[in-house]
Amino acid sequence: PNGEAFADFFEFRERLVAQEDRLRRGLAEKLLVYALGRPIAPADDSALTEITERTRANGDSLRALVHALVESPVFREP
Repeated sequence: PNGEAFADFFEFRERLVAQEDRLRRGLAEKLLVYALGRPIAPADDSALTEITERTRANGDSLRALVHALVESPVFREP
C-alpha cells in the first residue's frame, strides 16, 4: 500500500516486518470482521487496539491473536 517495490519473497518479508504494527492491526481487523460477522464500526476501535496490544504482549503469534479476540468484550457481548 505504501508503494515500496520488492523483487522477491525475502524483500517482501522485510517490508512486512518493517510495518509490523500495521500488519498486526490489519490481521486483527480482518479476523475480527470474520469473528463478528459484520464490518468494523468506529466503536470497535478501542477493542481492536486492546486486541493488538495483547497479541504483541503475548508473543505475536496467531494463537495469541485468537485468544485476545475471543476474550475481548466486543466478541463476548452481543
